Amino acid sequence: MTLDGSWGYASDKTYQQRWELIAPQLRSDAFTMIDWGSDSGWFSVKTALDFPESKVIAVDGSIMLGDSNVREHKSRVSEMGITNNHLVNCLFDADTFAALKSCPVNYQLVLSVFHWMGDGIGTRLQSRDDWNAAFIHLIEGAEYTFFEVPNEDDPGETPHKIRSWYDGRPVAEVIRSAIEGSGVRAEYRELGEIEHPGKGYRKLFLIQSAAQAIDPERVLEVADVIARVGSRIRLPFSMTARTKLRGLINHLRAFRS
Repeated sequence: MTLDGSWGYASDKTYQQRWELIAPQLRSDAFTMIDWGSDSGWFSVKTALDFPESKVIAVDGSIMLGDSNVREHKSRVSEMGITNNHLVNCLFDADTFAALKSCPVNYQLVLSVFHWMGDGIGTRLQSRDDWNAAFIHLIEGAEYTFFEVPNEDDPGETPHKIRSWYDGRPVAEVIRSAIEGSGVRAEYRELGEIEHPGKGYRKLFLIQSAAQAIDPERVLEVADVIARVGSRIRLPFSMTARTKLRGLINHLRAFRS
């Protein structure tokens, strides 16, 4: 099903480029998926519609656009009569990823959200070892992880929080080193590049771990774990204030329209 790409924070071209790389990798029978930082739900909704036997958990803490993205996501789900997309409105961090090792899913989308970890949200990630540990916990939470982060060769594009993990290395080398140093069984490959207007290109990787996914009928157990851990996460004051301001601006815009 074709979706109007005018909703969400990115362009229709960016969404479509990602989806063209992701969709062929998904199985046709029942599966579970987590969409981390789901924003307005474009990928969650698309997956739920195109793969009706899937069980999709969308997780977003409303830090990007205030609460307008979550409200739009809920509206789309309601309008389209979608029953296989469950939204968890909460923050997530490295501790969330670690908790999900006990109930891994089939797939997870980590599309330019991992770099929000660290000194901005939840558990602080300061050293390369901190980032490696969070990354390994992440990939152990799913059989397959679609992983995209900012490119490493543009200081203006690469957030300072994640630079300590890159340490001047290409993203593929960062992934390889983290996996080999952990001792976990995992393989990765690059699926392609996605154009982010004004930000260059970002590589999309598919990482396969040795995790054994839970039965799709248990998907709400996964949502409960995410919500429980997320309830303990607090944003720094500066980010909290910015998020509330965005929410207020969005409410005013909605009122005026």
